[in-house]
Amino acid sequence: MRCLTPILLLMVSVFRKHVHGRASVKVIPNSAQLLQYKKASISCEEFGPGNWTVWRFTNSWVMSECGSGWGLTETNSSVCILTMPRVNDDSGLYWCESKYRRSSSNSINITVTNTPVILETPVQVEEGLDVVLNCKIDSKPSSLTVEFYRDDELLKSSSEPQTTIRFSRDQEGAYTCRINGQSSPPVHMYLPVQEDSPAPVLVLNPDSEQFCEHKSVKLSCEPHTEGWTVHRHRPGSRTWSQCGLDWGLMSGFVCEVTHLMKEQYNGVYWCGKDKRRSNSVKLLVKNTGVVLQVPELPVLPGITVNLTCQKCGDSGDALTARFYKDGQFLSEEPTGHLTLQQVAVSDEGLYHCEIGGTKSQPSRLRVRAVSTVTDEKFSEEPLSLLLYLRYIIVAAPYVISSVFYICIYRQIGGSPAAQRRTRKRKREYDIDPAYEDVVPDVTTEYQF
Repeated sequence: MRCLTPILLLMVSVFRKHVHGRASVKVIPNSAQLLQYKKASISCEEFGPGNWTVWRFTNSWVMSECGSGWGLTETNSSVCILTMPRVNDDSGLYWCESKYRRSSSNSINITVTNTPVILETPVQVEEGLDVVLNCKIDSKPSSLTVEFYRDDELLKSSSEPQTTIRFSRDQEGAYTCRINGQSSPPVHMYLPVQEDSPAPVLVLNPDSEQFCEHKSVKLSCEPHTEGWTVHRHRPGSRTWSQCGLDWGLMSGFVCEVTHLMKEQYNGVYWCGKDKRRSNSVKLLVKNTGVVLQVPELPVLPGITVNLTCQKCGDSGDALTARFYKDGQFLSEEPTGHLTLQQVAVSDEGLYHCEIGGTKSQPSRLRVRAVSTVTDEKFSEEPLSLLLYLRYIIVAAPYVISSVFYICIYRQIGGSPAAQRRTRKRKREYDIDPAYEDVVPDVTTEYQF
């Protein structure tokens, strides 16, 4: 049995790594409602620090990542600190995206409130588990009348500020509580979406996030999966929209934009299905100025990467461009193209270019270290629980039986005494080569 233990532990560890293969949003304190000006942290450290970034879409209709005008981050950390969360600025949807833009977590709804009553609930819930609802008030009245509601329907009324429910799909909805007539903001509680396959990746062709007006671009969710569509949110817009409805043209699984315009196509793009989403891409379209085309998706080390600096509204002739990395001058190219031969992780950084004194917006070049390629296959592309159960059930008999026979051989067949018995039997049954041809053929018949 001791021989079986290592292989069983290996199978369990691989199974656990894939089942828990996707990042999830964690909030401290663990509540979907946060008090205004009370410090909170949001993190996504499922697979180690630095590999994931917190994103959000606020109630003020701004979509951005932590560190870009909000939140505090530390080097090689996936924790985003909200030092003084505010009602209007920090309420909204939060989620995690991987460093190499290949995966995204489910989103959670966080409400920052300054009301005297709040409803504390877990950020994420699981089916079949107990969920504690805690109704809190900033003062301490002498007597309490606490009411809990789901979708405005009364669930319970008592003098206790807590109640427990066994959560299921039927329990999904908007929860509120009241203390002596004062209500909390609603908390939307839903079970996570079941995942049968990993989310696709949003791919752009040409592979860049900066374009001049009147250019064309194709956006696709790869691998092509039924139900996934390209979505867009424009700055200042109070909604997001889907390709093929009021913008773009769907051709199979590809969203085609044939005539980019600055005001209409600046924004954030992603692939979406139900409550799931892919990586996000910020598209910048200019009618004047300079753009720098850098691959949006991470590149593998060892390949050649071309960076193109272009002046919008120009005749199209090549212009001399100056290239910079992390603010440091690299080179001056008369053709407007900078070629990076056999890129390495050291080439990763923030690039911008300059033509005639006009600078482009910076774009980040991401180079995936060889080790991260394998790590991301485990961490960002998990198979479903049922699929891995099927693999284990099919493979287990073969693995266990093989290890079982090895154990028997080691314990019996491999012992010195057994080897002596085997050599003795071999001498008894060995045939002289001179008489080998007189041994009659033997046919064995099996009855089924």
